Amino acid sequence: MYEIREAREEDREQSVELLVKVFRDIDGYQEDWIHSWRNYMNRPEYEDWNYIATHNGEVVANLAFFANNNNLIRGGQVRYGGVWAVAVDSDHRKKGLLRRIYEQTFQSMRDKSITLSILETSPYEGAQPAYERLGYEVVEKRVRHEFTPSGLRPINADETITVRKLTDEKEVNLISQLERTMTRFGSTAFNWPGFFIGGIKAGHHYVFERNEEPVGCVNLLFLEKSTGKELHLLNTYFSSDDILPTILRFVGTHASEVSKVVWNCNLNIPVRILFQHVYSLSTTTDGAMMMRVVDFPGYCKSIKIPEELNLELTLRIVDNECPWNEGLYRIRCHEGSLIVEEGDSKVSPDFVLKPNELSRIVGGIEAPSVLQKMGLVNCDSSVVEKLDAIFPRDSFISHFRF
Repeated sequence: MYEIREAREEDREQSVELLVKVFRDIDGYQEDWIHSWRNYMNRPEYEDWNYIATHNGEVVANLAFFANNNNLIRGGQVRYGGVWAVAVDSDHRKKGLLRRIYEQTFQSMRDKSITLSILETSPYEGAQPAYERLGYEVVEKRVRHEFTPSGLRPINADETITVRKLTDEKEVNLISQLERTMTRFGSTAFNWPGFFIGGIKAGHHYVFERNEEPVGCVNLLFLEKSTGKELHLLNTYFSSDDILPTILRFVGTHASEVSKVVWNCNLNIPVRILFQHVYSLSTTTDGAMMMRVVDFPGYCKSIKIPEELNLELTLRIVDNECPWNEGLYRIRCHEGSLIVEEGDSKVSPDFVLKPNELSRIVGGIEAPSVLQKMGLVNCDSSVVEKLDAIFPRDSFISHFRF
């Protein structure tokens, strides 16, 4: 007999042992994960909760989630639940434990006014399909650029821009302010300011200023690899595109003795144009965040839309995992906000959405019209035009992993 419940303090060590057992053999496993599991799971005072499944008193499945308000998603602050530390013991898989834990987790999220859930799927084959069956869809567009400094074009940078190394931890908010300018590339979950302090202490953070105004920053991290020395670009933020050439020229001056430069960033940042040898730039996908709407009316009330929109839609949602989402809705655009009301049962909906279709549309990885052409959203052309206007393509970028 399995029991699904919220974890207690005395369950912590068993949960940690389970997580180590499940994750220790995957690529990229790090011993410091144990510290995070032992110290950061199940801290309700910090809005971090933990749910478990037990069998004969032994923890055989685990799921943790935290509340995040430090973001700007589709122009609004969306309270989301970041799911992490998910594991099911190999001897207890294919028994529906993950779904049963999620039944309580989704209800708990709703009770805590969380409207959206985010997670990073594990590399296990079958992990992504398992989350898709729960209504999640991959939404993040993040790439990893690798290049040699010789591949960069000769760059005519702005000579009025100065650069200095950050040494004062009190300037951590300066980096956070620059990070927020990156929302022009899409919805963003921001790092907590304290995340940057380590880089400042280590002397890795640099800030770019024009007329004494901060306009960009970068964290340069040198790593010794078996293939040679690498330079990794972290926390690269810039308030306008004309700052990027100056940042990359600065990177080039520090990369003369490295074998490779590695930069993880948003796909939409105009990088390729700055290379004279395009084949010297290798770009791979580096985003696996998945998203799921937990509270549809709450999510719609959180986001912003173009103020000029004056559209109306009627839709029906079918959602077994979050049954409170089920029903007929009338959606109206009003002065940059979405008004969600109970629909008239006598009126046929413009379209019917299942959780995956809903997550694809609001996730923004592609425009609804593209999803329709690919057979991933089922509605007619007049409806998809409205969806394109209300939920345009809008890449979600997490910047950090959890």
